[in-house]
Amino acid sequence: MLVFLDSLHNEGDDFFRPIMAQLKANLQTAWDKFVCSPMDFRTFKTVFPPVPRQNLSCDSRVYVMKFIELWSPRILLSNLLSNENICNIRVQYANRIFFHEKNQMLQTEIQNVVLNWFDSYFN
Repeated sequence: MLVFLDSLHNEGDDFFRPIMAQLKANLQTAWDKFVCSPMDFRTFKTVFPPVPRQNLSCDSRVYVMKFIELWSPRILLSNLLSNENICNIRVQYANRIFFHEKNQMLQTEIQNVVLNWFDSYFN
């Protein structure tokens, strides 16, 4: 089964018609090259579970990351996530990335600007 968690397009949209065969062919090529065990993706059922719909096209990355984080075959994503959450989730991801221990910007003047921008703005 191929599961599409697409917050922008619906099943049957014109967007998918020209690419679905090529998508399966590319998946087959990658599988055959790297996994080397028989698998025929042409026989896979394609499923589009209900997911929250995005309002802005620039939000796709946030939806993708959150869908990957939350998705399970028995979970309805619409019950866990809504459009109202996206701004806060974007900030959470930005904080996780910026303050990750491997970020070379930490312990520099850039970290100070990020942490104290509010104080410098109003002082």
